Amino acid sequence: MDMGKNGFLITASYDASGVNTYYIKKTGEIVPLQTLLFTLPDGQAGHPDIDPVRQDAAHPHESRIDPTGKFLLIPDLGSDYLRIFEITYGEKGEDSRIKEVEPLVCDTRAGPRHCYFDRTGKIMYLVEELASMVRVYQVEYTGPRGIDFTPIQRISSLGIGKGPADTRVQRLKAAEVVISPDDKHLYISNRYDRSMPDGTDSIAHFLVNTDDGTLTFVELTSAGGINPRHIRLSPDGSWICIATQDTNRVAMFKRDLETGKLLEEVIAEGQSGQPVCITW
Repeated sequence: MDMGKNGFLITASYDASGVNTYYIKKTGEIVPLQTLLFTLPDGQAGHPDIDPVRQDAAHPHESRIDPTGKFLLIPDLGSDYLRIFEITYGEKGEDSRIKEVEPLVCDTRAGPRHCYFDRTGKIMYLVEELASMVRVYQVEYTGPRGIDFTPIQRISSLGIGKGPADTRVQRLKAAEVVISPDDKHLYISNRYDRSMPDGTDSIAHFLVNTDDGTLTFVELTSAGGINPRHIRLSPDGSWICIATQDTNRVAMFKRDLETGKLLEEVIAEGQSGQPVCITW
């Protein structure tokens, strides 16, 4: 979910194939505003190239408001769309609305999951879960829909020399993406790659070219468990916290602020449930 101006809240519903908007009053009361439901693009249902399990319906995975606050982005894993909406803020919070415009069409069986803007708002990173790739886009506020995305790079979440994954034959799934506060380092969690010597999943570290936003792979390090569904950097960037859902564990690693490398694991807390989200 994400929060706009004047108490305007947007949530994405994966299983319900839709997005909901709300107004949060100063008292804390939540007032429902809009519910928009999505369907698969024409011709996609039953297509041999899609993932028959994960792309059986539209599956919006995240709501993300762009840095200007004027547009809402919804990565729709099921439809291979980055859905785009104009946001109109009413004078009263309950009058705010969203309106869908032309989507950004992703590669077939990409499975867009999460997106992240750098601090300038001129670069966006889109994690493709099913392909286990990250796509880099240049962002410009032009064109008929008011926001345009120019693809400038696509790189595997496992690093150099890797192509798109095929989740029909393997479980690998890219998950969360975060950028360091100085915009120089990007991290992606990989679920079920089991690439570490101890059999755990990995966190991929990339250097960010601050001129054009492109990525250079650095290394894979342990996620501290299995299925790192969510990761978050501390506000000062000195720590990374990882929720490994299948091992019921939250791990925290020290981070070198200069090199961006993840250092020793300093805290590991077992959980009675399955941790899925980290918030500082």
